[in-house]
Amino acid sequence: MLTALIIDDELDARSALRGLINMFCENVSVIGQADNIHTGIQLINELKPQILFLDVEIGNETGFDLLEQLEHRTFKLIFTTGHSKFAHQAFRVHANNYLLKPIDPDLLVEAIEQIRKENNPNLLFSKQLNTLLQQNQEKKEERLSISTNEGMYFIPMEEIVRLEGDGNFTTIYLHNQQKVNSAKNLKFYAKKLSSNFIKVHQSHIINIKFARQFSSEDGFWVITNGGDKVPVSRRKKDNLLNALKKL
Repeated sequence: MLTALIIDDELDARSALRGLINMFCENVSVIGQADNIHTGIQLINELKPQILFLDVEIGNETGFDLLEQLEHRTFKLIFTTGHSKFAHQAFRVHANNYLLKPIDPDLLVEAIEQIRKENNPNLLFSKQLNTLLQQNQEKKEERLSISTNEGMYFIPMEEIVRLEGDGNFTTIYLHNQQKVNSAKNLKFYAKKLSSNFIKVHQSHIINIKFARQFSSEDGFWVITNGGDKVPVSRRKKDNLLNALKKL
């Protein structure tokens, strides 16, 4: 009997997956569930499951955030996601398997059988997964994970010109004139940006590498290479100017 843990922030998704496992996978016992990363880590370290069903998007965090914090890594990993585009981007190499929601029972059984056929289901993380974690760590300062209604995008930091917040939403403007709308607030992204990004206003963050001009005409403004005029608060002005002088 293989033991499994489900980590997903949606109750319906957890219940549906557990029901499928109980119905179609007689050799698998679900020993726990979690709806957030903190609880998930606790259960992994405590229960030491052989299989982890891990959702990609867990609240304001991702399954990768959880993997990086783990002490116990003696399980096989199956990602679950509701976005086929994200699955193609993220899992074409590194997970033992991944399942798209709503989960197909046949594909669930196939994923379990793939794990059962291995000589030791309790092997340490595969080299592929270790490679994933290493690459994810190395690229933290190089890309931004953006959560949207269509899934998630991984945008290189160097392509982001600025971010504009509007309540619980953020618009990310790219150097190719495209923009991505996210249902995360500006504060969420501010913590993930590299040192090239400066908060110049309560609702605006800019990549100083795209700053073309600072203007004090009718207020304070920073003009980007693309011609965007971004307001600068009086309180943030000196910090911005100091950063620009260091370029």
